[in-house]
Amino acid sequence: MAYKMKLHSPCRGMPHIWNISREVGVLVTAANTIDDVELVQRLIVERYKVAPSKTPRAPGIGSLTAVTGQMDTQTGFDIFWAGDVDKKLSAAEEISPARGGTISYGSGYWTIGYLNLKLFTHAPQVWAMLPELCSPILKMALLTKTSP
Repeated sequence: MAYKMKLHSPCRGMPHIWNISREVGVLVTAANTIDDVELVQRLIVERYKVAPSKTPRAPGIGSLTAVTGQMDTQTGFDIFWAGDVDKKLSAAEEISPARGGTISYGSGYWTIGYLNLKLFTHAPQVWAMLPELCSPILKMALLTKTSP
């Protein structure tokens, strides 16, 4: 179940992130639970509404617009697209939960942390009110389940 993870120290003013509980992505090992997939989709959709990508996509490759909670081809592509350019291909195929009360691990960001930071940077009000845009089950989880 997705949840709110408090950060040990705020990152650019962001006090917590909306975190997933298990991996989301195209690998067979990714759990792809409905609420985790929905959260990733919501972060991607809302971010691109306020800050479209500066890198154009090839013709015929759309952008994620529907939040369904189901892993599909477009969600998989957007997970890859959202991944850090320096990640190995295998690391770009899924999003792992952030751990340790931080949005980064050593030299890079957890992708879920990066998605939160991008939305927070470009639209802090949308980021803060994200649970209100989610399904009732995900909204309840984000508002009631918190990790220290």
